[in-house]
Amino acid sequence: MHLGMYGAWTFGGDEHVATVSSIGAPRKIGEREQHSLQLSTNPVDPPEPKSTTRVRIVSDHGWADLIGASVVRVLTVDEAGDVVASIGPDPLRRDADPQRFIDRALATRRPIGEVLMDQKIIGGIGNIYRAEGLFRAGINPHTPSRQLGAEQLHQLWEDEVRLMRRGVATGKIITTRAEDRAGIALNDAWPEHAYYVYQRQNEPCRVCGTQNIVVESMHQRKLYWCTRCQG
Repeated sequence: MHLGMYGAWTFGGDEHVATVSSIGAPRKIGEREQHSLQLSTNPVDPPEPKSTTRVRIVSDHGWADLIGASVVRVLTVDEAGDVVASIGPDPLRRDADPQRFIDRALATRRPIGEVLMDQKIIGGIGNIYRAEGLFRAGINPHTPSRQLGAEQLHQLWEDEVRLMRRGVATGKIITTRAEDRAGIALNDAWPEHAYYVYQRQNEPCRVCGTQNIVVESMHQRKLYWCTRCQG
């Protein structure tokens, strides 16, 4: 399956089910992972499926519905393995091999800002983590990927891992460092103090103080970056 922009899993269950109410588009901002959630007094009797429900899984203690996903396919184990093998390493997986990302990134002259959005090279970065990770690394998004070198690409990987795990833990995307939030605590940073460049075009940069944050198009997606800090 691929959730796309609008797909989501929704969950319900008894005290034995530790989860959030949803994963995907409807997830509540700031909702944390791994807490007990009781959405149904009878977990084996979930609500009527919606017209967009594509998958329902029911267990003794809970249920899960998949709605609105852009792709849903039933595959054999071997077919599923082929799909996973074609995707780049996922920074959220503990067993992910960063060398696969590094090797693929070093093999192309495409801009690093485009490479980070290529699911065949690295999985799951997305537009916000692309822009924010490159800013934190001080990398011009137009730099040919192979010019960065293995060490810089590894550092970029490690920072994306750090940011994405923070997102899972907090239920929010917050990429600013403590020293750049003017004393604002991590849990209070979203949304005003959450980002460096994403959707902050024409606002003062939190690091250089100039109004050099721009938005442009790269590979049909909006790209945000500071032309001074990342120039």
